[in-house]
Amino acid sequence: MNNTHCTFKRETLKAVKSNQWTNDLRTHVTSCSHCKGTIAMTTFMQKISHEEVPHTLPSYRLIWLKAQYARKQERLSTLDMVALIGMSLTGIAGLIGLLFWRFPQFFDGAVNATGTSAVNWTGMVSNGAPFAVIVGVLVTVWLLTRDSYFAER
Repeated sequence: MNNTHCTFKRETLKAVKSNQWTNDLRTHVTSCSHCKGTIAMTTFMQKISHEEVPHTLPSYRLIWLKAQYARKQERLSTLDMVALIGMSLTGIAGLIGLLFWRFPQFFDGAVNATGTSAVNWTGMVSNGAPFAVIVGVLVTVWLLTRDSYFAER
């Protein structure tokens, strides 16, 4: 596809709209494919713009509902981002804890650098497991019910 532009494009547009053609412009248009395309598109757009197509306007209720929906979506998108960040951080922390609990031999170097034993760390993770399950259930319930909560407001 050739992306070169014709310098007579503006003059061609003006001539099509006003129907005032100069002889130089007429001779140029016969040999220029860009100007021929411009003429075809401009006349087509003029034809469409002059046609009257009857259409009914939507009711005021529909417009109001769409505006309410758009406002709700904006509010939810902020909450969605907070929830997504929170779930991501919780998931990453849970994955690291799970890997540390299941494969403590891989983390011995990091644990020994802190001066504690790996046995104490794995015991802490397993003792915190019920708390993590409760938090996970609460977050899941909140995510499933938050849309109905905001729909009521």
